[in-house]
Amino acid sequence: MNISEFENNFETAYKLSCSHFKYVEKIRKIVLFIVIIIECVILFLFYKFIITPHYQLLTKYSLYFIFIMWFVYFIAQKGIEWFAKINVMSYFLSSFGSLNWNFLEDIIEKDKIKESLIFPSFNSAEFYTGESISGFCNGNKFLISDITLKKGTGIYSFPVFTGLAIDIGLNKKFDGTTIIVEKDFIPITKLEPVKLEDVDWLYKFNVYSDNQIEVRYILNPSLMEQIKEIKETYKAKRIALSFKHNSVLVSLDLGKSFFEICSLLSKIEDKRKWRLLYFKIYQILKLSELFNTKL
Repeated sequence: MNISEFENNFETAYKLSCSHFKYVEKIRKIVLFIVIIIECVILFLFYKFIITPHYQLLTKYSLYFIFIMWFVYFIAQKGIEWFAKINVMSYFLSSFGSLNWNFLEDIIEKDKIKESLIFPSFNSAEFYTGESISGFCNGNKFLISDITLKKGTGIYSFPVFTGLAIDIGLNKKFDGTTIIVEKDFIPITKLEPVKLEDVDWLYKFNVYSDNQIEVRYILNPSLMEQIKEIKETYKAKRIALSFKHNSVLVSLDLGKSFFEICSLLSKIEDKRKWRLLYFKIYQILKLSELFNTKL
């Protein structure tokens, strides 16, 4: 698949997926109805509890009722979310020809995450990866992986990164290692800082490399524009890139899961939602195209 084919395929993919959308939407409405009934029963029991002589225990037990209501909604939300992904996501993406939705099947290795130098320090025992989208663009594989990195152990662990790690394969191999990070991120690295002359690069990013000649070919106005587009499209808190061997690893700090595309309270078939997902993947393909034509 090339980028021009992908660009023109959204309407076709959406129409082919409509029957799956309707099926999942029907299940969503049934689940929502059941949840509403359960929540009403819980509220009725809560009301009966209030009017009993033991109303003084209200403060103590009201939290239990609130927790039960939240738990019922949470389970239903997660259930319909996974049901939608299994029945719609994989089919929608496969309509483009070479895209696949995976869960714990096609992931980026922990060592590659660490060696990229563009992610916060994390404890390897607390590394989790979830869903991913994999495919090929102009013969080169790319992988969009949803990850959460945690530091610490047990109850003392806490997330230091939640977002995407994007691995883009290239036609060429880099002689050195180059990383591009935003000003507020300080990597732990022995790479030398690169003196930036372009104003856009100078005020937005720090660049480190062990090949001062090669890095000049990497930094160009087209790359800057594409980085800005991706950050805006994904509404990312931070973006970073690592060029090493024959691939580019992109870090997008979102603060949430990328695959939160459906909700118990919203229609599964919302066209705007699926168009946005399509456009986000399209931006990654544009970046892949840029690397394989400009570098």
